[in-house]
Amino acid sequence: MLTKYDKAAAAAIASAMTGVIAAVTTLDAEVVAALGVILNSLAVFLVPNME
Repeated sequence: MLTKYDKAAAAAIASAMTGVIAAVTTLDAEVVAALGVILNSLAVFLVPNME
C-alpha cells in the first residue's frame, strides 16, 4: 500500500527527472522550471492519500 510518505518520494523522483531534462536539452530555464512544476504536480496527484 502507498502511504503519505510516497508523495514525497514521487516529488523527489519528479525533481530528478526535471534535472535530467535540464541536463539533456537546451531549453530555457523558465521552460525547465515549468516542466518541473507540472511533473511534480502530476506525480504527487497520482499517488493516493492513504495512511
